Amino acid sequence: MSYIIAMLVLMAGCYFWIINAGAVSHAIREWTRSVRDPGALARRFGRPRKSGAHPVRAPE
Repeated sequence: MSYIIAMLVLMAGCYFWIINAGAVSHAIREWTRSVRDPGALARRFGRPRKSGAHPVRAPE
């Protein structure tokens, strides 16, 4: 009986680990996408888009 409980706990632990690994990979993917596009990163933090001005290089 204890082997069955141990196997269930092991399976639950593996499931939890796989789900968290998927969430972490999704977060890293979103972060790298935002780093590659500085304009989207600036808009995400509330900087409005001005016509003809680069969102990162434009002075305040």
